[in-house]
Amino acid sequence: MIPPASKKSVVFVGGESGLIRSYDYRKGTVLKTYRGHKKAVTGIAACGDAHFMSGSKDKSVRVFGFGDAEALATLRGHAQPVTSVAAHGLKTLVTGCDDGKVRIFDYDADARAGVLFLGGRRVLLAFADVLGAQLSMHTR
Repeated sequence: MIPPASKKSVVFVGGESGLIRSYDYRKGTVLKTYRGHKKAVTGIAACGDAHFMSGSKDKSVRVFGFGDAEALATLRGHAQPVTSVAAHGLKTLVTGCDDGKVRIFDYDADARAGVLFLGGRRVLLAFADVLGAQLSMHTR
């Protein structure tokens, strides 16, 4: 994931270890290591200008501040590994899962705003455009 324009030379990478690292790709240096996931990171998405979210095989979604090495919040509810994450600002977070469910979280309320079931098909990609009232998903 490449963060908003204010951090143009930074890229975020999640690994099998559960760690997320930010890199200055122009210099080739590690800037920060983010901790929290217990299994492989499966997706990362920017949440506004100062935060990002990540999904993992540990069935959780975590929200980080760009400057915080530890997660600010952990969102739970998936019964299987999280396979996809998307966000519209910091308020609306969308996650997909191996069990075919897409969860929509209202981060401000720290609660699930809704669940869509896609007939048991694995959700590989979810994209949220809340203002345009669109939710796109790719399943297998």
